[in-house]
Amino acid sequence: MRRTENAEISTSLDAPPPGLGERPTYPSVRRAYVRHDPTRLREAILAAATAEFLAKGYAGARIAAIASAARANKRMIYLHYGSKPDLHRAVLDRELRRLRSAEAAIRVTGPPLEAIRQLFTALFACYADHAVLLTRLAQDWPDALDGWTAEGGSPAVESADRIIGAGVDAGVFSRRVSAQQLCAAAMALATSAVPQDLAPGQRVKLFESMVLACLRARAQADEGR
Repeated sequence: MRRTENAEISTSLDAPPPGLGERPTYPSVRRAYVRHDPTRLREAILAAATAEFLAKGYAGARIAAIASAARANKRMIYLHYGSKPDLHRAVLDRELRRLRSAEAAIRVTGPPLEAIRQLFTALFACYADHAVLLTRLAQDWPDALDGWTAEGGSPAVESADRIIGAGVDAGVFSRRVSAQQLCAAAMALATSAVPQDLAPGQRVKLFESMVLACLRARAQADEGR
């Protein structure tokens, strides 16, 4: 009997305890690890909430589903984010920051005519990549989109404004068309299902032709006065 006990004790002593800071690999302790790390827990909640809100919208999203996906509970969600509206706002704020970073990464070169083409080709692709977010914003938080295209809200608006200004100085564009209007139009066309028979590349060409026709036609009209 003693030999059996000693063998069992020896076996347990041979298994080294996990080192400090190591993440246990078994599920129950992994959940505890996340739960007791406030930073990781907040990120887990925010990631789960992002998936839930973007997939179902504000009305369809459920805090219980977010808690389950984050391996948390409702109490912890309310402790870290206050309420469902506050969590929704945190999700959209972070997604808008990501969109702003994507816009800021767009680089264009060349004279105004070529630069505006490059900008809106890249911008159209950027908005198409964020179509789910932009659609949810239009449905759940339309004021955020109004602020996005307002002065100082969008890096793309600032870039478009500089290019249009250079085009006006060169006599090829008219200032009557605002950068805010152009970016809002690009956003609407990139995320719209109409016309459904146009591929993304065709939509870019359509928008480009509309923008250039408007900018140049008005510039020519101004010259004739």
